[in-house]
Amino acid sequence: MTQPRSSLPLLLARMRHAGMRLGWPAALGVVLILSAIAVDWDNQDVEQELERLRGVQAELQHRLANRAEGNESTRHLADLADVDSLSPVVSALHDAARKNGVALDQGDYRLQPEAGTRLSRYRIDFPARGAFPQLYAWLAEAIAAQPGLVLEGLDLKRDNVGGERLDSNVRLVLLVRSR
Repeated sequence: MTQPRSSLPLLLARMRHAGMRLGWPAALGVVLILSAIAVDWDNQDVEQELERLRGVQAELQHRLANRAEGNESTRHLADLADVDSLSPVVSALHDAARKNGVALDQGDYRLQPEAGTRLSRYRIDFPARGAFPQLYAWLAEAIAAQPGLVLEGLDLKRDNVGGERLDSNVRLVLLVRSR
């Protein structure tokens, strides 16, 4: 009984014979093909690593965006008046009205907490009288001076067509930091 012969020595012998018959261009071609296979094999690992790094980059960009958004909202929150310091804000509104020639009657003030946030809404309703340019200047000054102050509504009424004086109801909302 004969032992099976290893096929590797036979394959090598046939390759040597083919190489001698075809010459150095064939040997160079084989080397180039084997090099291309090796480079492609190595590139698969690089591509997998590149995909992993792209995922990490996307996650970090998402975290950075969330952190920047949080920092911006914290900065805006710090600009708002504190719920315990509403008296100076209301005094500033009255002073600005007086300075601009607007007469304010007794206002209605209500504090309403915003559920799930660190904010409260301080609703202010003023009956006010003055010419339109005076009312406009007062509101512009008040809103510019106080972050978080929003004009929610403005009702204007004129007693007669030719009169400059307006009766108005001004509804303001002041966002304030809660305790």
